[in-house]
Amino acid sequence: MTLPTISVHLDHIERCEVRTRLAARLARRHRSHLMDIVPTGMPEDRAQEPSRAGSEGAAGVLVIVGQADEAAAVGDAERRLPEDVMLEAGRPVLIVPRTGHIAAGLDRVFVAWDGSREASLSLHRAMPLPRKAARVTLISLSREGEGEADSEIAPNPAGMSGWLTRHGVRADVERTVTSLRIADTLLDRTEALGSELLVMGGYGHARMHEQLPGGVTRDVLAQSRVPVLMTH
Repeated sequence: MTLPTISVHLDHIERCEVRTRLAARLARRHRSHLMDIVPTGMPEDRAQEPSRAGSEGAAGVLVIVGQADEAAAVGDAERRLPEDVMLEAGRPVLIVPRTGHIAAGLDRVFVAWDGSREASLSLHRAMPLPRKAARVTLISLSREGEGEADSEIAPNPAGMSGWLTRHGVRADVERTVTSLRIADTLLDRTEALGSELLVMGGYGHARMHEQLPGGVTRDVLAQSRVPVLMTH
């Protein structure tokens, strides 16, 4: 499993340089083809035609975008870009935070595992990154006060750890019970472990004719201080 192509979104905000340097480092490390994505301003119906034609055989594409920045001089569409790409691209999306230092190799990987389709897709498509990582930690979170029946059907991270081992990745396993919000606990543990990359499922739901991110996904997208890899 490889990363044949890495696509990075380019814009005019200051953080674009950090995002681009990270994309270049990852491309060198994984021997990936690096390409940029630049908004054209074309009407939506015309702009989508070539993307549909070029989407065939595009498995293994990692898309890199920047975290939404309320202080940046951009419009609402640009601020919604990270969540829109995550929900609509059908590819793994790496969201680079708007502040802070970004580790060169993303060598300490933290994986949020809840047994869902989205978590499975994210981990499977992120595999080139954990395979080169120095440390991988897999966490399964549950809420304090869940009944015994709930704990019996909760996903077993040990099973996924075994799958990772068979695919060349050794992972430490955590099962954590929290009384806090799931997003807060997840981000706190990411920081406490010194993790450089968070891998998790990207969740969304439909309202009228638009897709919206779920609560945990929305909070992590807005608050994470390390890069986050999500697949919806």
